Amino acid sequence: MSNLHTPGPWTKAERLNGPWWHISSEHTVDGKRTIGGRQAIACVHGESKRGALAYAEMFEANARLIAASPELLSILKSALKTAELEKHAARPWHEEARATIARIEGATNDNP
Repeated sequence: MSNLHTPGPWTKAERLNGPWWHISSEHTVDGKRTIGGRQAIACVHGESKRGALAYAEMFEANARLIAASPELLSILKSALKTAELEKHAARPWHEEARATIARIEGATNDNP
């Protein structure tokens, strides 16, 4: 199955936009660069209703993780391919990696 997500890299805004962290890309879904703008990927809460710093830190960490997703997927695929090409003995992470990639690419509806 081909990738249907917007190509990376994705970036997290440098500052909050209202109560939100915005994650975006310079590419559209077909892989072409946007013209004078950014393709929206996601919005993540940036502030808690009660102003708790721990929540604000967690929300920003979530936004960083989402922004890193394309690179993480690429690294996971490369690591799995390298392990298979080098004929490493099967490890539990190999099957977990395949299942995670399938879930990301929409080949399965299974949730962890």
